[in-house]
Amino acid sequence: MRITIKTVIVTGLILGVINFLNCYIDIDLMFSAFSSLFLICIALYCLIIVVVLWREYKFAAFIPFLISLLLFPVVYLFGFAGLRLGMHNLPSYPQKYFSEQRKTELTAIAEKLLQTDDEKIKDEAWKHRLVVRRIEKQSGIVEFGYYRSRRVSIYIFAKNGLPEDYSTSPVITEDDIRSWAELADMIKVKDDVAKFRDQIVFDPLITYPVIMKYIDKPFADKLASMETCDEYLMRKYGNTVLDGHGEKYQEYLDFIESKFTPEEKAVVVKLLNDQSRISSKLVEDSNITSNRYGLTLWFRNATILSGFDVCLHLHKLIRDGVILVDNGHLHLKSSLNDKEIREVEWLQVELMDHIYGNLVHKNEYWSGSKTKLADNWYFYKIY
Repeated sequence: MRITIKTVIVTGLILGVINFLNCYIDIDLMFSAFSSLFLICIALYCLIIVVVLWREYKFAAFIPFLISLLLFPVVYLFGFAGLRLGMHNLPSYPQKYFSEQRKTELTAIAEKLLQTDDEKIKDEAWKHRLVVRRIEKQSGIVEFGYYRSRRVSIYIFAKNGLPEDYSTSPVITEDDIRSWAELADMIKVKDDVAKFRDQIVFDPLITYPVIMKYIDKPFADKLASMETCDEYLMRKYGNTVLDGHGEKYQEYLDFIESKFTPEEKAVVVKLLNDQSRISSKLVEDSNITSNRYGLTLWFRNATILSGFDVCLHLHKLIRDGVILVDNGHLHLKSSLNDKEIREVEWLQVELMDHIYGNLVHKNEYWSGSKTKLADNWYFYKIY
């Protein structure tokens, strides 16, 4: 029995130490669930072994089982201690992590990123366990992220502060274009949804007619003739295998972007801004439908479930009577004040983030859903 007791105690201490390290440095091993399952197995083993030990030790045979039960709070306390000590280095806990010194260092990094395109500066953010998610030079905004499992902790540096809720109309710039190659794909796919349904993340039934209104035939022909990623990789590397870090794919995106002239880029940016304006009435497009509460959206090529910002925002506007639902189709009320117009325009930008796939992504940087940490710094989490 001594061997059993020693084995249980040593195993528990090992689990406790690992749980301490897991919580201290947040190595994202989902260890809590694993340790609980392992401890349950140990407890069951100790309970079963009572039958073997009973003849010789009687009630003392329950000692290993009782010790195994004590391991549950012990392992938990190890993890709690690791978490409390590690908070100062974990971006998930801004109240401990975002010290005055760290704020000063991150502010310097953010200001450098707004002034230069030097990739080495992003490595400085990594020293604080953050990655650079987004840079908007025209808006003076830098977004840092910390990724663990299904949660993302976001730190935002806004040089001029963030505006109040819906106090400005959305303005899409080149900074909001994620992939110029997506525009070429939209022209190639045209409106053939059935053929390309599993290969695209944009909705060609909505995007293709709009794009063709804005671009001339030479531009459309140029887009249609652009290389696909596979064609580019085959030409340059002799195969279509992407690397694990995505460097080849980013190289392809940069190559496609280099094919656009400043004038062509300006046309695309104008197209997207016009689509976001209230005059486009994008929200009333017949290809967009919703349930009566706005918590689920359907496009011809995708379903957007409740929990996404666009659904939450649509639900609010339906509840406020700004948008009406008739047999699943959305309609604006007859007259809108300035604030309602801005809200609808932001909603249309949110719709565009899904409808236009990887072409455009525009964040709504109002302050209502974010915690202000200090001057020019904000924090929020995505689960």
